[in-house]
Amino acid sequence: MLTPQHILKRQHINKQLNNMFDYRLTVVVAAMGYGKTTTAWDFLNEVNARFSWLSVESDESSPQYIWDSLARQLTKTMPELGKPLRTLGFPVDSHQRNKVIQIIEDNTYNTNTVLVIDDYHFAHSPELDALIERIIMRNIEGLHILILTRTLPKINIDELTLKGYCYNIKSNLFELSYTEIKQYFKLYSQDI
Repeated sequence: MLTPQHILKRQHINKQLNNMFDYRLTVVVAAMGYGKTTTAWDFLNEVNARFSWLSVESDESSPQYIWDSLARQLTKTMPELGKPLRTLGFPVDSHQRNKVIQIIEDNTYNTNTVLVIDDYHFAHSPELDALIERIIMRNIEGLHILILTRTLPKINIDELTLKGYCYNIKSNLFELSYTEIKQYFKLYSQDI
């Protein structure tokens, strides 16, 4: 990550990110290089949020592989949540799915926990999309999922938004103004 003195503070984006605490799911969609990851990381640290940062590591369609990778990463920061999810594995039936959701609820209820899933565009799994949708629909008080992605996920964003569970942050919010470009170059002692 960049050092704090090299991060352009953009309050209008932070204001939008702060809305994530009013929703179960926040989806940030913007192209590579727009600053999604850096801005979210800086914001969550700045507000002292309880969060776990998970990244989809490469193009993958196997829900089991993606799940194992995310659970392994989660075990490092929230072992009480990551270990049982990793042991259980990706749910293949309704009984396992309910067990996964119960484990998540037991460990995040009323905690104001943010699970960040970065590079979600690498996950090509309808089964994972459906599971995330079910977790969101469970409306677990205190759980917030932040998805950072280059493309809109195949989660039913419209329905979740209509039901008040989902907040979208679009790429145009991340476009730099001329003033911000000048401020950015100034951070690196460059003039334009």
